[in-house]
Amino acid sequence: MKTPAQRDAAWLLGLLALHGLGMPPDAPQAQHWFERAQALSHSLAPAGLAWCALQGCGTGQPNPVLARPWLEPLRRADPGRAQFLEWLVEQQLAPLGALGAPPGPAPVVVPHAAGPAHALSAATDARTLLREM
Repeated sequence: MKTPAQRDAAWLLGLLALHGLGMPPDAPQAQHWFERAQALSHSLAPAGLAWCALQGCGTGQPNPVLARPWLEPLRRADPGRAQFLEWLVEQQLAPLGALGAPPGPAPVVVPHAAGPAHALSAATDARTLLREM
């Protein structure tokens, strides 16, 4: 018989094992408890299982493709968490640089012909500008 206490206990034990709270971190153990929480129908268990797929808890090898099936049931229980995990999946699957450059100031490009003294001066100027922003 499933009880709310059993569902919550399995979920919490998964979190404790994953984050090493009260015990050393143990990703395979976290995977086990998240699977148990899923079997007991805990609404957030898909989040733990998706995270474990992204981190490779059970196998030691991250596999973002295995996280995808957990996103739909999670979307019904916690849309924001599902959206975040979906973003992580896409980040891991995207080819390097395909998602664009990170936000922020453009890098300082100094022509080689200007020489190292000019490069040092340009870098100092850039640091000064960033401090003033």
